[in-house]
Amino acid sequence: MEGTTILEILRNANANGLGMAFISILFYLFIYNGIIYLKNKEVYYLYYSLYVLVNALVFSKYQTNVFFENNELYAHLMLWLTYPLFFFSFVFFGLFILTILKFKERQPQFYRLYINYYLIPAITVFLLLFIASVIHTKVFLILRIYYAYIFIPITVLISLNGIRLIIQMKDPIKTPLVLGLASVLMATLILVIHSMLTGYDINKNQYIFYLGMLLENMFFTYAISIRQYQVYKERTQIQKKYIGQLIELQNIKDVHEKQLEEELLKKEKSLLESQKLAEAARVTVLKERFNNEISTLKLETLRSQMNPHFIFNALNSIKAYLISSNKIKSIFYLNKFSKLIRIILENSRKDTISLEEELHIIQLYLQMENMRFEEKIEIAITTDPDIPIHTITVPPLITQPIIENAIWHGLAHIEGPKKMEIHIFKEKDSYYISIKDNGIGRTLSKKTNHYKKESLGLAITQERLHYFNKKNEVHYTIRIVDLINSANEPIGTEVRIQLSSVASTTQS
Repeated sequence: MEGTTILEILRNANANGLGMAFISILFYLFIYNGIIYLKNKEVYYLYYSLYVLVNALVFSKYQTNVFFENNELYAHLMLWLTYPLFFFSFVFFGLFILTILKFKERQPQFYRLYINYYLIPAITVFLLLFIASVIHTKVFLILRIYYAYIFIPITVLISLNGIRLIIQMKDPIKTPLVLGLASVLMATLILVIHSMLTGYDINKNQYIFYLGMLLENMFFTYAISIRQYQVYKERTQIQKKYIGQLIELQNIKDVHEKQLEEELLKKEKSLLESQKLAEAARVTVLKERFNNEISTLKLETLRSQMNPHFIFNALNSIKAYLISSNKIKSIFYLNKFSKLIRIILENSRKDTISLEEELHIIQLYLQMENMRFEEKIEIAITTDPDIPIHTITVPPLITQPIIENAIWHGLAHIEGPKKMEIHIFKEKDSYYISIKDNGIGRTLSKKTNHYKKESLGLAITQERLHYFNKKNEVHYTIRIVDLINSANEPIGTEVRIQLSSVASTTQS
């Protein structure tokens, strides 16, 4: 080895082990990125892993002084697989760039053009020609012509347009991606020009391409690490926002409960003092007034039980989306949830709201619940003509526990279509809210572990209506109808809330 220069060592890379060292790096990147893909399911890891694997197989063909050099089976396979490996190297490279830069969201028109009118037809034609060449070896020449004179030129044109779009993007990973691509292109250009000027065989100068590929993979690995940090940062921000919401809601609940307790103690103390000073007639009047105020406070107490119950269930849904790494759904659900919470808090100090407001709240609530069921519930909310829903008053969120029971103790346990119908109508002198589902019915629901929770929610609703009737001198009732078919089998449940036919304005 005396007198051997570094340049001579590099020129003999395919024979002295340097080429195999480069291939080993590619195999390491293949295994590493493949494992990360299996862990977090980000598809660009898979495409990059397959890209480096294909390149490793391509370069193994040029290695000498290795154990598989004289293997006839290996030589025969590489004779047939050289062009397919080159072809799929371009395919996996393109898919890697498209997915890591989110072309589907940022450049949907280019993405559809690339996939539907370039990639799928190109793969289809190539595979058909390859299969035909295996059957008839003469077709192999057509395959080579297709690859060199059709596929490569079209790929270059589309790639140039893609590079133009990448340069226009505002994404920190575009720079290392462009530098990586430029490294390979420059290495290829230098390899061809140097070989032409010096007269050396391209295989002797292949170390130039190895260095270009090494730089490319360094830049690509750096781009992937930037994307990993961005994903981590996004998840951390969502978690912080979620924790902040939890703390805020808990503080609101604590303050509200404390205010209710203080008001109740003040009313009790006022009554005791009044009883000592007032005459019998006045005591009777005060008792009536006290009972009315107690009804109001009990209504507020019951309402305070319902709001945190609903809020807790909604937060559990957000938590489930975060755990499943579904960022888009968790952010969309959180926006819906924030809007609904704002409406609930605005109505938290009201004794009554209009039926129109109640239906708006329930519509938002059903949209959120339906997301948890992947939009599998068919929801219909209808109102008969001439129903004054803007003047009919109801206790806030009076229908929410009933709808929640229908979903989680009825619809959740059936296979096939799930239907929820809410209908407002008038019959004789009363208005009705009909809540109908095609779930398993109460008979089967009683056999589940969740029936006690269902009964508790309905009991609180009935108790709220009792005190609401007492305070407002109306007659609102709940009736449950078990729906059955001709074979006496349960086909769902209908809950009817009967409202007073006297319409009144909303009270604060």
